[in-house]
Amino acid sequence: MVSACHDSNNCESDMDDSTTFKPTLSRQASYKRQNSGSNDQDDFEDTCSKQRCATTNRMIACPIAKFGCTSELLYENLLEHYSTQIHQETLLKVIDMYIRQMHSIPYHQHIESTVTKDEYSKISSAVDTLTEGVSCLHDDNVQIQTNIIQIHNNILEQQKEIKQLQQSSYESSQILNATQINCNMIQTEINTIKQTISDVSNTMSNNGSYIWKITNVAEKVAKAISSEQTSIYSPAFYSSSTGYKMCMRLYLNGDGNARGTHLSLFFVLMRGDYDAILLWPFKYKITFCLYNLVDNQSHIIDAFRPDSKSNSFDRPKSNMNIASGLPKFFPLSKFQAENNSYVRDDCMFIRCILDFDSLPKNCIPYKISLNPGIPITMQERMIQVEVQKSRATESNLTAFAVDTLTEGVSCLHDDNVQIQTNIIQIHNNILEQQKEMKQLQQSSYESSQILNATQINCNMIQTEINTIKQTLLDVSNTMSNNGSYIWKITNIAEKVAKAITGEQTSLYSPAFYSSSTGYKMCMRLYLNGDGNAKGTHLSLFFVLMRGDYDAILLWPFKYKVTFCLYNLVDNQSHIIDAFRPDSKSNSFDRPKSNMNIASGLPKFFPLSKFQAENNSYVRDDCMFIRCLVDFDSLPKNCIPYKISLNPGIPITMQERMIQAEFQKSRTTESNLTALSRKTDNSKVNE
Repeated sequence: MVSACHDSNNCESDMDDSTTFKPTLSRQASYKRQNSGSNDQDDFEDTCSKQRCATTNRMIACPIAKFGCTSELLYENLLEHYSTQIHQETLLKVIDMYIRQMHSIPYHQHIESTVTKDEYSKISSAVDTLTEGVSCLHDDNVQIQTNIIQIHNNILEQQKEIKQLQQSSYESSQILNATQINCNMIQTEINTIKQTISDVSNTMSNNGSYIWKITNVAEKVAKAISSEQTSIYSPAFYSSSTGYKMCMRLYLNGDGNARGTHLSLFFVLMRGDYDAILLWPFKYKITFCLYNLVDNQSHIIDAFRPDSKSNSFDRPKSNMNIASGLPKFFPLSKFQAENNSYVRDDCMFIRCILDFDSLPKNCIPYKISLNPGIPITMQERMIQVEVQKSRATESNLTAFAVDTLTEGVSCLHDDNVQIQTNIIQIHNNILEQQKEMKQLQQSSYESSQILNATQINCNMIQTEINTIKQTLLDVSNTMSNNGSYIWKITNIAEKVAKAITGEQTSLYSPAFYSSSTGYKMCMRLYLNGDGNAKGTHLSLFFVLMRGDYDAILLWPFKYKVTFCLYNLVDNQSHIIDAFRPDSKSNSFDRPKSNMNIASGLPKFFPLSKFQAENNSYVRDDCMFIRCLVDFDSLPKNCIPYKISLNPGIPITMQERMIQAEFQKSRTTESNLTALSRKTDNSKVNE
């Protein structure tokens, strides 16, 4: 700031007496600031303009250079120089010195009056020059103010835009929250449906054997006794995925003559999708078992063979045939006894077994006694071993049986005489029964009328039930629980296009299992390759998924995995490749999330062959990939044989055929080994 002292006697100058303020002007002319208005201002601007043209390229000194400001600069940079900090600080010092000098020289000293006036003239010229600089600074300030106003207006507009964006962001967040809530609700429904399908699929069977768990037994027995619901049906089950469809029908208070005395258990053939290619009438032996839940060796087992003349075993023309079976399966006196061993926790279990292999009668109890938690294929192998033992025992007993039969024939002759006598008595009884039959026929006709009306209602209900069951069946048919799964991939062209564009680079197969209580897994396919194989190969991987029984399984997963791309023209030219899990890889540890990192074959099959026109691996825009998990350590040459088997054959029969091939392979290997040893020995002897 500029300071001034009003007491000339006491004020001390900041400068020496020898340093007097005498500004030296380096401009050609100075301009006096007058109060004449705009004319003077115009003259001033004209003069400035002329001087600017004359001195544009000339180096000049700042008017206050001797006081410490810049000594030389271009004239065209002079106005910019006036705005610098160094110039303004020097200017303040000059003004301060000028004021101090004015106060230090009294006006009454006439001796120096001439000098004072002369100096005053010089100072006035310097002030005019400074005024010019101040005017330029003023113009600069006006321009700066204009810029500030524009910046301020821009800020206001940006603030408005920010408010609009904030409002839009808020509305978007509201929509997003609502969408998230809807997604959560939809996901909950999907999970519920998946769980329902999983529960149903776990109860499905397609190997001709089914264990029926019946809950709320006390309630259902009460309804049966009161005739509110006399019978109940089991879920449908199948002989194979393309086989006979059937169910059981149970009367908990008996049916017909057995009403009130026995459990009545029947077998029912149902109309299926593949009936047209099956053999009719149905002729396979049917065995029922009521499980003893206390003693595993005391189950109630009974069986019957179908009557080929009965309509019950012809090809079904309606939703289901008339039930046929065992009306006196088990006495109610034992079943309804307190603390009986057939009902626990208000549940009971009944099993139905279809005998496609003509098992010896003594093998049926063994089959039923097997732990149902063991994989089906392993159960079948154990049963086959037991059959072999049984047949060996039977051959030993044959000779003894012939002798016994000879003695028995003699006894039978004597019995025949007695039987003839009994036949006469029976004939008389038949005549009496025929009379009763006529009465029963009349009663039956009346009952049939009521039954027809009831059947119409039942058919309508059954139609709805069948629709639901068929939907669940379609889902369950895609399930696999034997460590082998055939993945049908449709719409290949569309999916390849999405893989190439990056819209959907990979596909997951449905989940499948090693057993109903085993490992859960799936396949992952990159139709345009993955990683280093992108754009050159199909990449195919194996994925372990988190399952319900992981806690009791052995980890890490260590079983060989084989992939097969089916050749749909030549059944012998499939693309087969395999790998063994790396025990050190996290991909084969127990899954901690929904699924582990995929691992497998990044260069499974060249895209040049797969994308070739009319290739034999895609037909009708579909392809088939199979995954086999090798739990039996099959020889390498047995894998192609297993893949070449007709997948329509029941799994258990396929397993037996594979075991037979396995035995042949081992026999061949042992023979070759022996031959090789003989050859080596002969060479040594020579």
